[in-house]
Amino acid sequence: MEIKVTTRKVLLVVLSIQLALLGSIGLDKIDTSIPLVRQVVGFIYLTFVPGFLLLRTLKIRASTLETFLFSIGLSLSFVMFTGFTMNNLYPLIGIEKPISEVPLVITISIFVSSLCLVYYLRNKEFSTSFFLNLHDLRFPWVSFSLLFPCLAALGTYLLSFYSNNILLLILLSILSLIPTLVVFTKLPKRIYPLVIWAISISLLLNYALLSTHFILADPMELYAANLTIANNSWDAHIPNNINALLSVTMLCPVISIVSHISPEFVIKIIYPLFFSLVPVGLYLVFKKQTNDKIAFLSTFFLISIPSFPYIAGLLRQEIAEIFLMLILLLIVNRENHFITSNSALSIVFALSLVVSHYAVSYILMFSLIGALILKSLPIFKKKIHTAKFVSPNFCALYLVLLLGWYLYTSSSSVFNTIIGFFNDVRRTVISEFLDPETSTALNILQTRYPLSVSVQKLLIIICVIFIVIGILYAFYKLAKHEAIGF
Repeated sequence: MEIKVTTRKVLLVVLSIQLALLGSIGLDKIDTSIPLVRQVVGFIYLTFVPGFLLLRTLKIRASTLETFLFSIGLSLSFVMFTGFTMNNLYPLIGIEKPISEVPLVITISIFVSSLCLVYYLRNKEFSTSFFLNLHDLRFPWVSFSLLFPCLAALGTYLLSFYSNNILLLILLSILSLIPTLVVFTKLPKRIYPLVIWAISISLLLNYALLSTHFILADPMELYAANLTIANNSWDAHIPNNINALLSVTMLCPVISIVSHISPEFVIKIIYPLFFSLVPVGLYLVFKKQTNDKIAFLSTFFLISIPSFPYIAGLLRQEIAEIFLMLILLLIVNRENHFITSNSALSIVFALSLVVSHYAVSYILMFSLIGALILKSLPIFKKKIHTAKFVSPNFCALYLVLLLGWYLYTSSSSVFNTIIGFFNDVRRTVISEFLDPETSTALNILQTRYPLSVSVQKLLIIICVIFIVIGILYAFYKLAKHEAIGF
């Protein structure tokens, strides 16, 4: 079935979603709300519409899946920085509670309406068509994959309330067999992204829904989000690391207020939905560097790491890894439609990463510096092809953004923490690494654990060995005959 998309149709859909959100808010005000309408429409509106309009306004033509991922990333950035701007500017014009329902709804609606106008002016004659193969929707593996999240939710419910884990064991057994189907080409390549997402969200929901309480690695995240909601503003001067992160103090409150979803359910449901897209994006990254089969197995390896589901308890890391994935996707994209616009997108995503999580932002900084150093070495020169925006200028800009944000928010709490961390590394890790009595790594290797933990430890060691071999092999190819790009 051919579906034709034009500018007028896009604007009609966007404005319909906006009117549906405004209408549902109006119904709430007169106590005649329709269950779940505001929640669902508000979620779609905030997490897709602004980013899609921005992407089309920049005239970036990408694949359907890439468009979807970039739209969500830009929407999250839009929500965070719109809230940040309102928080700092509105008190100057007499609005003392900027992060509240009325200012947020009015401001976001005006911005989206303005984007609609700009989009129309820049894409008046835009028209494209794509084919929807209805046979794919009836394909057994599509339906079966979509059952994974349902099985995960039902299995977690049975485990939590009836202490019965049989459904989860069946689900995990099925998931463990999928790589075998991929290796023997029994799974169609066109549904790889769907299967990866289904596995990812199933594992995340299995952890997030495990208890009626909220499993958070750092309860301060929920406290910081609730503090913004209670005060209807964000206090940037509170000396706490979490308080410096807009992924917690701004994104969660804005989604909660506009969509009328409690922050607890934003944390348990919405954030895992966002993070479940990271493996899908990484599949595209790996695919552009290798092929479909290797990309799927590489992504499945990431999902199968035991710590993967536990990230559902780290809000800041969930959002930060979305932006890191999008930056990697920009780096490996060399199609013509990205040549003139990936620099702008990379700056937006890099800044969004900085305000989302301090550790991940520092890891990216060191990775960029390492790439530039490798590229400058005579033995690797002209063999490493970095993306256009991975340059000394971009690294300098990124460093300024990173240091500027963490120096001037939360009383430099994050910056002081990072300095303390490096001092600890210098004092303990480097000086005591080879001392069996004080070295944590050596103690872990030497300590006897139960069988299940010992097997897991052995598998992790084997994985690390193969990763090291892969890195050495990449350097070998660089030094001898082949060029690589990143």
